[in-house]
Amino acid sequence: VQIPVQCLHPWLLRLQFPDFDAATHADALRLMRIVLPAQVFFLTGGCLRGVLMAHGRFGAQAASSVVYSAAPIAGGLVVAGADGFAWGTLVGALIGQWAIPVFALRRLPGAIGRMRIGFLDHDFREYLWLALPLMLGVGLTTVDEWYEKWVGAAVAPGAIAAITYARKLMMLPVG
Repeated sequence: VQIPVQCLHPWLLRLQFPDFDAATHADALRLMRIVLPAQVFFLTGGCLRGVLMAHGRFGAQAASSVVYSAAPIAGGLVVAGADGFAWGTLVGALIGQWAIPVFALRRLPGAIGRMRIGFLDHDFREYLWLALPLMLGVGLTTVDEWYEKWVGAAVAPGAIAAITYARKLMMLPVG
């Protein structure tokens, strides 16, 4: 079973990893199509968990992380190969990152039926302004890791590992 994702084009994968042979390209594309919908559960679940934490409810946050971390392992044990880990990641995102907070919100008095996102709301705009440095910082470090892998893959075998280790050493004082 494959989840069709029309917006994910094979040429984007080919652009980032031009040296993949046809079989590796097909495998990577199939796995991306399985895992990509998990991002919807991460995004919406993160908002839901934020509401819970704002109300001092932290149990769902802890349970979400445990379930999400265990699901890819369980998927790998149930379904052989990388597909099992990919399906486990998707199921973990659905259950751990989204369903657990949804059920926890149902127990929060007055939370159901009052959810709204006010893009023009003053408090929402202030939150975005205050969170912008964090969002940029996390986003840039993620993109930085993509480029490390992209460049490392084009240099030589083992270059990705060397770049990753160098980055970890560089970040040691930050930790």
